[in-house]
Amino acid sequence: MRDALGNSTAPVSGTITGIVPDVTLFNTGERSRTIILPTTGTYTVTLQSTGEPIALEVALGTGSVTSRAITYQDLLLPATTSMQLVVTAQDIDQLRADQDGDGVYEGVVTPTRDVTGALAQDRDPPQITVSPVLLPTGDYQISLTAQDASGIALLRSSLDGTDFISYTAPLIVDPAQTPLIYAFADDQAGNRSGLFIYDVTQLQSAATAYGLAFDGVDDDVRGPTIPLTGPLTIEAWVRPTTNAQDAILLTSITGALPSGWCLSLEDGYVKWWALVDDTWVAATNWATPLQADQWYHVAVVYDGADATVFINGQPNAATTIGAVTHGAELHVGGLAGYHYFTGQLDEVRLSRGERYTALFTPPTVPFAVDQATVALYHLDDGAGQSVRDSSPNAYHLTLGATPAVESTDARWIAVTPAE
Repeated sequence: MRDALGNSTAPVSGTITGIVPDVTLFNTGERSRTIILPTTGTYTVTLQSTGEPIALEVALGTGSVTSRAITYQDLLLPATTSMQLVVTAQDIDQLRADQDGDGVYEGVVTPTRDVTGALAQDRDPPQITVSPVLLPTGDYQISLTAQDASGIALLRSSLDGTDFISYTAPLIVDPAQTPLIYAFADDQAGNRSGLFIYDVTQLQSAATAYGLAFDGVDDDVRGPTIPLTGPLTIEAWVRPTTNAQDAILLTSITGALPSGWCLSLEDGYVKWWALVDDTWVAATNWATPLQADQWYHVAVVYDGADATVFINGQPNAATTIGAVTHGAELHVGGLAGYHYFTGQLDEVRLSRGERYTALFTPPTVPFAVDQATVALYHLDDGAGQSVRDSSPNAYHLTLGATPAVESTDARWIAVTPAE
């Protein structure tokens, strides 16, 4: 990017270096940037395609008032193609592409939306809702609806998260073959919803609801590391079969030792330990000890610095933790050399971000996959050595130490749904 005086930065797609006076640049994600330009002067923004779809939003206005909004969705140009946008105090020029690489930006790129007035003020994306119906065949009819005050421009759905088509009629799916449905929507103002992910398996009846039972001796479940960085939420339904337990519920480990974080019970109280600079730091909910033969919704919310433990939606005071690390493996139910859990687990979910920030009512239906979900274990497999991750990430787990049947396997049991 450069201004009329020749001040410039490095490419927007790379590390932002160089200074353009009065211009503010933000890294707003791993692959997204925000640039705020003053309302005086002329600025030229140059971008280069990587060959993947690009989303570009340009808003003209002052303060909280947007007078014009231009959106380019799913902009797909050959890799290394340069694009240029000139912004002045009076207007936004057309986005142009250098189609032949000669340094001349001759190709005009048509925007998805170019709106003014009330539509330009609309920055809220549409919302997608689902209406499922169980069919006599055992399949489900899934109806999708998108709503927005400005109206819906398009609604697209996918059964595999890759190929999206226009949604025109309800989808008929078998949860065993198509566990997830994906969708997104655009409104008439050019706003796009986040990727909507609906977990069809959550609709299966209570008769097929299962969980895992742990014997408190050596039962556990194992799997790969779950890559979580920054703010996160870890939650599960927990039913101990004894009072005042000391036990590991979930832990991130490397080798034989906990090395990232550990969700545990201490004398029945829920604690979340995190290894920070070679020191274990814990957040504890001292208000509610877990009693035998009762289901509890347990959640840990970490905002990147502080952690809060929720029991049935009731939070403790936040505890300063620091920067959390993550081990190379995930263990559920215990760890050799430490206390094993005696009881049952159901509905285990690990998510990016803070799902809960204040007192809340625990969900009364199985957890659903959404954009924040990194791993979700309904524990409804009911048989076999594998514990399926219902998220698209496929971080599946294994009962015990190996895929073979062994004495350290947690046991499948039918459970009353956690609600």
